Amino acid sequence: MKIAKVLSQKEVETLPEGIHNVGGVLGLCIRKQKTTYRYFLRYHIDGRRFCFNLPRGLPLKQVRVLAQTYRQKLDQGINPKEDVKTKKSKVAQSLIVDGMTFRQLTSQWCDYREKIHYWDNRQKEYKVVLARFQKYIYPIIGNKNILNITTDDVVTILSAMNGSESMTEKIKTLLNHVFKWAIVKKYRTDNPVDHACMLMKDMGMKYKDIRNQPSLDFHEVPSFIKRLMEIHTIPSLMFCFSILTCARSQTVRLMTWKEIDFEKKIWTVPEEHDKVKGGTRFRTIMLNEQSLYVLKECKKLQQSYGLNQLVFPNVHCCLQPYSDNFFMSFIRVEHERKKKDDSVGWVDAKTGLRITQHGFRSSFKTWSVSDELGNNKKYDRNVSEYCLLHSKSDPYKGGYERCSFEVARREMMDDWGKWCWSAINNE
Repeated sequence: MKIAKVLSQKEVETLPEGIHNVGGVLGLCIRKQKTTYRYFLRYHIDGRRFCFNLPRGLPLKQVRVLAQTYRQKLDQGINPKEDVKTKKSKVAQSLIVDGMTFRQLTSQWCDYREKIHYWDNRQKEYKVVLARFQKYIYPIIGNKNILNITTDDVVTILSAMNGSESMTEKIKTLLNHVFKWAIVKKYRTDNPVDHACMLMKDMGMKYKDIRNQPSLDFHEVPSFIKRLMEIHTIPSLMFCFSILTCARSQTVRLMTWKEIDFEKKIWTVPEEHDKVKGGTRFRTIMLNEQSLYVLKECKKLQQSYGLNQLVFPNVHCCLQPYSDNFFMSFIRVEHERKKKDDSVGWVDAKTGLRITQHGFRSSFKTWSVSDELGNNKKYDRNVSEYCLLHSKSDPYKGGYERCSFEVARREMMDDWGKWCWSAINNE
C-alpha cells in the first residue's frame, strides 16, 4: 500500500483544486474547491467505500487527531458515519416536545402541507384525510406518544378495516406518508408501517374483493339519456353531458364556458379540475354533436337566470357549482321513481346495486369492446382509454409513445353520442 506524504499546513494551503491525500492518518484527504475546502476520511467496510466529512474550520493538526479517533473506532468495528447519524437522531428525539402524540404529529404534518400549498387545489382530499384520521386512526393511536407506536399498532388499525382491501390500502398509504415525514423531521428513526402488511399476511388476514362502481348496462344507456332529456333541467343536462363525454364528476360540475371550443368541438379540462395532476398530461375531450346540443340547451335555460361562467350552475345555491353528492342524490330520486314503475329501478345488472355517475364510464368502456356490436374489432382499446383520460399505462408514462389519437377519439366519441341518443332518434 502506498503511504501518502505527510503534508504541512502550508503545503495543504498551496494545493490546487481537487482531492488530495494529506497523510498522517490512513485515508485522511482534503477536497479543495475554488472558494472552500473540506477534510474527510476515506475508509472501506465489507468492500464498500465510505467518505466521512470532518468538521469545517479546524486546523490540520486537530483534524489529524480527530481522524485518528475515528480510525480507532473503525478498528473496533464502529462505522463513524452510522455512529454520528445515530447520535444525531437521539439528540433530535430528545428535542421533541415532551409527550408528542400522534394527533399532534398529524397536526404538524397537515400544517406543513398547507405551507407548501399542497392543499390549495385539494380541499376535498384534505377533508377526507381529516375524516380518516378521526374515524380509523385516532381512536387507536391518537393519544399515544409517537415514539411508542409499533408495527402491532399499525396492524391493529389496518385489521379494523373489516377486510376492505381498498380502505386498508388508503389508510396504510396515509400512515406511511405521516411516518416518513416524521423520519425526515428526525422525530422517529423507523417506519412502523414497513412490516405491518407482511405481518398481516403471516397472520392469515384476507381482504375482501375490491368492489367496482355500479354501472348501467350499455343497452339501457339510451333509455336513461332519454329520461334525462325529458326532465330537461340544468342538473339533468349536466348528467347527460357527463355521460356523452365519459367525464368524471368534478370536471363536469366545475366546468366553465371558456373551456369549450365550439368551433373545434373540443373541451379542454384544466389541471386543477382533473383527478390526475401533472403539466405534461393531455386533457382534451372530443365533443360529439349530442354533447354540443346539450350545451346549447343549457345556454337557453341559463338565460332566465343570467349567464354564468359555470356551464352548469346550481340555480338554487347562488349559482355555485353543484356539490360532489349531487349525482348520488339525483340517481336516488330517479331510481325510486323507476322502481315504482318496474320494481327494479336503475341498477347494475350484475350486482343489483343502484348505479353511479362514475359507473357510466364503465358502460362506455364495455360498449367500446362489445363483440355483439362489432366494436371489439372496430376500435382500438388504447383509444377508449384516451377517451376516458386515463394515463398511459407503459412504464415510461408516454415518454416514447406520444400519439393522442385525435382522429380515432373523435370517431369513437361521435359513435358513442349516436348510441346514447338512439332512443330519442327512434321516437
